[in-house]
Amino acid sequence: MSSVDHTGIRVIPPVYMVTLLIAGFYLNYVSPWRIGEGAILSIAGWVLLSCSLALLLWTMATMKKSGSNVDARKAATLLLSHGPFKYSRNPIYLSSVFLFPSLGLINNSVWLALAGIVLFFILIGKILPREEAHMTLKFGDAYREYCKSTRRWL
Repeated sequence: MSSVDHTGIRVIPPVYMVTLLIAGFYLNYVSPWRIGEGAILSIAGWVLLSCSLALLLWTMATMKKSGSNVDARKAATLLLSHGPFKYSRNPIYLSSVFLFPSLGLINNSVWLALAGIVLFFILIGKILPREEAHMTLKFGDAYREYCKSTRRWL
């Protein structure tokens, strides 16, 4: 399944994300399920979306500056514990999960918000176990110590 040379992940997380986004927008189109009324929902959605994108950009900049690999199928090249990785072991996934409720609020769609819950369970059931096994094989005690000091999400 997982090794030092690869994570064992065959379907990369963005494929799940795009599929869930399409499903959420489609369900919202054919059978609208509204969150509620009011401009405050949209404003809250835009604030959450801004935070999600800021976290994603900060994470990508940290990874690029460090020379780290972003593709979940490939072997990790570094154990990052600075920048957003100081606060979350999975800041890209955290950003991705926050994307869905933000779009749900902006588009007044329960379907889009629920898609974020589905993504969360895909991540904790299919992706993270493989990535964490890979990181443990690759970095050993250093990764175990990192896990003790840094939460998976927040």
